[in-house]
Amino acid sequence: MIFFPFGNQVFGQNIECVKIGQSIFSVWNHSENINYNQKIKVGQIILDKPTNSNYDSGCIGRCGEGCGKDGSGYYTLDCLNHDMCTFYDSKFGWIFDRDCGDELVNAIDDFLFGKECYIKSQD
Repeated sequence: MIFFPFGNQVFGQNIECVKIGQSIFSVWNHSENINYNQKIKVGQIILDKPTNSNYDSGCIGRCGEGCGKDGSGYYTLDCLNHDMCTFYDSKFGWIFDRDCGDELVNAIDDFLFGKECYIKSQD
């Protein structure tokens, strides 16, 4: 097992796959201890983007930046939670981001080891 230096994150464990079109609750928190949850369809494009958001809302739930070349990739719950957090609280502090850094820490192992969650392009 590989332990991540932030908390007790264990790489490659507890990766929960999601499917494009699946309706699921995304849960994330804000640095001021405010918890959020929103029901969303994986892969959905969110049209009512907050003014402070620089996030491209296509491919919600896909691990990694944006949709990549064709939208294929690993789709997981932790990546979905991170996507939703950065969509509403867009800052660019990576793991040091006050609002979404903890969601990123949870999503890193999904990005690295989530091969069982791979979805090919829908084209």
